Amino acid sequence: MATDTENSSNLLYHNGEFVPANSPVLSVKDQAIVLGQGIFETLVAYSGKPFLPEPHYIRLKAGADAMGLDIPEEESLLEAMLETLERNKLETTERVRIRITVTGGISDMRFSNTKGAENLMIEVGVAPVISHHAKTITLPFARNEKGALSGLKTINYGENVVAVRKARAAGADEGIYGNTVGNLCEGTWSNVFVCKEGQWITPPLSSGCLPGVSRAHLLDVARTAGISIEEVDIPLSDLANVDSAFLTSTLREAQPISHIDGRELPEVTPDSLKKIATAFRESVESLR
Repeated sequence: MATDTENSSNLLYHNGEFVPANSPVLSVKDQAIVLGQGIFETLVAYSGKPFLPEPHYIRLKAGADAMGLDIPEEESLLEAMLETLERNKLETTERVRIRITVTGGISDMRFSNTKGAENLMIEVGVAPVISHHAKTITLPFARNEKGALSGLKTINYGENVVAVRKARAAGADEGIYGNTVGNLCEGTWSNVFVCKEGQWITPPLSSGCLPGVSRAHLLDVARTAGISIEEVDIPLSDLANVDSAFLTSTLREAQPISHIDGRELPEVTPDSLKKIATAFRESVESLR
């Protein structure tokens, strides 16, 4: 059980204690600041119940192992999330964003952290309202599908900062990456699904895209709903000819794409996408 160090209406969980969310809990010597050594996960809690906590934990653990970080057992982390919701009086709120961040802590060893020095933080807040459709652009930058961080959810988001700024400067909500061989990869904060000649397609994990929890869940619910989605490589240039497309992420769920590079898609919300979105929503409602 964590302890309160100060009474606040907005509390951050930090290494077993609750502190005001604006507390300076990280040192400038933390490996996250010095080297970018850190991982994170974003979940949504629906009416106090974190959605798909197990696959989120599996991905967090994969990142922790790759970066040499220790994290609590799954059950302990879930208890900490639930307590953080309760301490912030958000346990009955319909949609709450939960962010878990783990950093390397202070270490005298370059490129290696001191075991037990990690900082674990859990921050919660009412989830933002997501627009019904997204305008997107293809990015002039490539994801390296063979890079050391490929497939890991780390705090190294410098590439995405630059990419999102470029997308917003173009009047778009999201940027879409290709990989080093010119195939469709992912969005800056999302996975991408496209419909070409009546067939839904999403890039395979070998493309370098993040193994999105919502992506995997959506593939399952679509299969159950009788909708075929193929995991195959397609050239990024093929986005100029797709009929429909959508983005997935924890906060977006299944968000239709209305425009790609200024072109309005012929079918923004086809019946098949409505069926996928409904199946996803029903899986959320089953939590209640």
